[in-house]
Amino acid sequence: VVPAGVNLDMFASGDGARVKVKHGLPSKAPLVLYTGAFEAFQRIDYLLMAMRRVLKSLPNAHLLLAGSIFNPESSARYKAMAKEFEIEQSVTFVEAVPLAELADYLAAADVTVVPRPECPGHPVKLLNYMAAGKATVSFKGGAKGLHHMYNGYLVNDHDYDGLGDGIVFLLEHESLRLAIASKA
Repeated sequence: VVPAGVNLDMFASGDGARVKVKHGLPSKAPLVLYTGAFEAFQRIDYLLMAMRRVLKSLPNAHLLLAGSIFNPESSARYKAMAKEFEIEQSVTFVEAVPLAELADYLAAADVTVVPRPECPGHPVKLLNYMAAGKATVSFKGGAKGLHHMYNGYLVNDHDYDGLGDGIVFLLEHESLRLAIASKA
């Protein structure tokens, strides 16, 4: 079996400021990033539930969802959910981000997230996050090969409150976040 690979050079020179300007994101606010498909199996609903918890502790935090494939039905569903949760002002959806721009999105992030609790292998988004040197909060089932508080922050599968707590923890503890990111 040959696992998925990542071109490390691709993530060496991202420009996060360009992404923040392009999408009108606050330059100083903590930025949480999800990349990938907006399909149901990715459990973006869990991520939105976790963001409610994050925003109670860090009201200036912002979630950026950078989609890989245009999916207007799923986007509409998750936008409606963000509105229902009264967090839509703190969430930005971007559909169909070209692979060539992914390094910029990752460079903008303070914390990256894998909200998928079940995954038979390594999610490519996780490999990309690690290649970009980002601290990641993930459910255990989506983070094979990572070790809690060493090269990732892991929470029990389906525990979206724990996912939110992990995001807050890493955003509030910069030196630890950077240490975890460097080991990724």
